[in-house]
Amino acid sequence: MLNGANTYTGITKWNNNSTTIMGNASAFGTSTLNFDAGSPNTIKAGTDLTGANKLTNPVIFGNNPTLKNDLGYNLEFGGAVSLTGTRTLTTNTGTTTFSGSIGETTGGAGLSLARTNDGPGAHTYTGNTTVESGTLTLGSAITLQAATGALIVTGGALATSVAATTVGGHIIFSGGALSLNDNSAGSLTLTAGQNFSMSGGTLTLTLGSSYDQIVSVGSGILGLSGGTITFDTGGAGFSYSSAYQIFSGFGSTSFSSLTLSGYDTTNYLASISSSGQLSFAAAAIPEPSTYAACLGGLSLTWAWRRRKPA
Repeated sequence: MLNGANTYTGITKWNNNSTTIMGNASAFGTSTLNFDAGSPNTIKAGTDLTGANKLTNPVIFGNNPTLKNDLGYNLEFGGAVSLTGTRTLTTNTGTTTFSGSIGETTGGAGLSLARTNDGPGAHTYTGNTTVESGTLTLGSAITLQAATGALIVTGGALATSVAATTVGGHIIFSGGALSLNDNSAGSLTLTAGQNFSMSGGTLTLTLGSSYDQIVSVGSGILGLSGGTITFDTGGAGFSYSSAYQIFSGFGSTSFSSLTLSGYDTTNYLASISSSGQLSFAAAAIPEPSTYAACLGGLSLTWAWRRRKPA
């Protein structure tokens, strides 16, 4: 356990499945903490390292580190966080807070935030989190429930891998992709007063007897002003005669310039009501007389073209 304060600079690097217990916010001086070795490593707090006693070191996360606060203390990273490779941050007890900026280095393949079942705490974001490339996966029901910053998706992908998850900030979706719980039904819930806005990108929703939903606890604004919603109609129990409450609980809604795809567009028309309910209607089929008029028009045009050379 590192209880003393140090004053060195440079890089502090972990490797070989090491376990580190931090008992002092200045244990690593002003060095950059690099959890980007070839094997996963475990990080524990030996005292409450939050607030005025938080770690302020820059951090590099890679190769699936574990934030295992099983000693009953909370942990806050206040420095800038960089992400490399493919990585999953796993926490299991206490509260883990990232109050600095979070960014992905060139060539990163995404971030997954997960939580094991032996603890009730949540990740806490006090600033915005922007997804520009790679994939950010929310891997538990409460991964970002305590978040106060917005989730901003301009590229890459935002995904969930659980049946239900809650976020505490606005979701601003202008590019990239958003999907819920892979190919199974999932729900994404925004806490009270938080908004969901979409001006670009692709939102994929699975439909069936159980289906994907985006839910507001209350008073949030749903604004859909662009982008594409693609429906996966391969879910068990899907029927074009059923209605699907894909958005619910929002205080107000606004729709414009939205593209709906992924369904049988030849025989059906999809629409979303102001309450967020998706329904399908049979596409209009022309009467036989209409077909005859169309065919007659084609024949006359063909005959006129035959006579013109004479």
